[in-house]
Amino acid sequence: MRYTHGLKTQQERLREAGKLTTSEMVARLELSRSAVSQWARDGRLRAARYGSKPAWLFDPIAQQPEPIQKLAARCARSPVPRATRLDAVPSALRDRIDELLLEGHSDGSIAESLNADGWSTRTGAPYNADAIRRLRRRCGLKTPWVRLRDDGKMSTAQTAVRLGISLKTVGNWVRKGRLRGRLCGKGPRSRMLVDPIDQQPEPIQQLAAARATMPRRRGTLSDAAAGRGAV
Repeated sequence: MRYTHGLKTQQERLREAGKLTTSEMVARLELSRSAVSQWARDGRLRAARYGSKPAWLFDPIAQQPEPIQKLAARCARSPVPRATRLDAVPSALRDRIDELLLEGHSDGSIAESLNADGWSTRTGAPYNADAIRRLRRRCGLKTPWVRLRDDGKMSTAQTAVRLGISLKTVGNWVRKGRLRGRLCGKGPRSRMLVDPIDQQPEPIQQLAAARATMPRRRGTLSDAAAGRGAV
């Protein structure tokens, strides 16, 4: 219903209002994630937790206490932010993580593979999913889902909007070969991506063209369903 009527979650509305995530505060203040979270709990940072799986959202820097504003200003003048330096990450490790990502591995299975290959963290501890997630973000490595989306692949919700059909029908048509698409990822967390309309069979292109000139029917997804968060 939210996707159908274009209703945004509380977090999406707060983000549009300028609230910052933990990752953004880490980059602005050049602190660790644990330090940022602790400062929020201690009241040194103005923040609150939101969502069904509560996550910190922080007030913009301009609305933070003066010591925080000064710290952010010093970090902004720093020529090489500590939190984004890549020289401490071996290129061989980045390449191996990227290779495993392209094979469709999750952060957890990447950690298992690296541990089996003899890799370990700087402290000598084995890798886990959280450590791999931080490394990916630090190195700017994208998951196959994000790369394919950047290349123009459509989600099932976007396809449903373009064709005026249900999400279930999109999945059925892909499995039957009427739509060109694929599952992205492995296991229960895999998600379906569909080729752009101009790369679909001619009957699908004709259906999309006809749909573009038709009024919306009750019970079908609106264009709002194609927005962020649609699967």
